[in-house]
Amino acid sequence: MTEDNLFVRRLGPGLDQGGPIRLRPLLPDDLGERYEAWFRDEQVTRYLEARGISAFDALRHLMDGFQSEAWFMYAIEQKAPQPCHVGNLKIGPINRRHATAEISIVIGERDCWGRGVATEAVRLGTDLAFGRFGLRKLYAGMVEGNEGSVRAFEKAGWRVESRLPGAFIHEGTIKGKVVVTIDNPGFHVGS
Repeated sequence: MTEDNLFVRRLGPGLDQGGPIRLRPLLPDDLGERYEAWFRDEQVTRYLEARGISAFDALRHLMDGFQSEAWFMYAIEQKAPQPCHVGNLKIGPINRRHATAEISIVIGERDCWGRGVATEAVRLGTDLAFGRFGLRKLYAGMVEGNEGSVRAFEKAGWRVESRLPGAFIHEGTIKGKVVVTIDNPGFHVGS
């Protein structure tokens, strides 16, 4: 069995609900020069902790999550005019005891910004986390001022649950953290 098939076998084929994008397992073959370029792009990484990631570092992170089942990485793939990997969505770390997880996204292809790609990716990631992983609550944290990210999550049905003043030093100033969440309405303890 190839490594790619192992990812698909464990994580399933991903999720496609008929919109302009789909989620599929992030594969080692996705981690090439274009991927590295996203994490060298100052506009792409402006609000990210991850910067300057090499393909080797990304592969190690992908494999660590996959082997430990603590987190899972998905490729955000634009379907037309031809399939194109435009970003990533991460579910995790997953807290299985409390049935919670963090979701984080990056849209590496800047020509996809402002077109609803992030919102649709969050919707799909939410459905995956609740449906496939049986999670109860999801959360995401972002630097205060990252309004595009907050809006994308809110449009996907999430809400701002809290703000943590002074959580980050970002671009030379102290900034707060915005925490957005969503609860799984179908979750029942013991299910």
